Amino acid sequence: MRTLIYQTLKSAILAITDENQNPVFQHVDIWNHQLDLAEEEQPFYTPAVFIEFGDINWQTLPHGRREAVCLIILHVVTSSRVGRWDDAVARFELLDDFYAALFGFAYSDPDGNAIDSMTLVTSHTDHYFDELQDNTETYSCHITGAPILRHRASVSTNAGIDLSVSSQVTPQTPTPTADPDPEPDPDPEQPPEAPPDDIDSPIIGN
Repeated sequence: MRTLIYQTLKSAILAITDENQNPVFQHVDIWNHQLDLAEEEQPFYTPAVFIEFGDINWQTLPHGRREAVCLIILHVVTSSRVGRWDDAVARFELLDDFYAALFGFAYSDPDGNAIDSMTLVTSHTDHYFDELQDNTETYSCHITGAPILRHRASVSTNAGIDLSVSSQVTPQTPTPTADPDPEPDPDPEQPPEAPPDDIDSPIIGN
């Protein structure tokens, strides 16, 4: 489900354009404290958005469906280099445009997966930054996962144990049936018949 949320959000964010129909955001990825590890991370263009998932408290429904209220933290990263922005508040205008673009964002598919309309609940302003500024927008949305359709799930552990869940099937023992025309047992006192003349006898060597 998180893969679905990430992919649909990423597509929506990369589709945001400016007045000249140019993409606004240059990079979207999973949040991994990229700003704390800037020297170790691959370089990226800004503005960029990094998607962070809060804890998801699932409720299990019949047929393996699941639902929850999910918190999604979007890190909107901009450059603070001189000349990159006209003034400091230009970043806030970008965040307002970002909110307007995601307003009403929702998703559903025929399988039963659904992301209800996202609601902005918290905005955190970065007041302690160097070259990159990280303003976060936290959204809340109700999500529903599709039912489980497979009949068997198997998981292999590191200990080599196979954990399987499957429907039990009781093996059926075949019932013996009587031969409609059984051949009579040979008479033990009757000598065996001689082979016909047209069958070769075995050759015995000297």
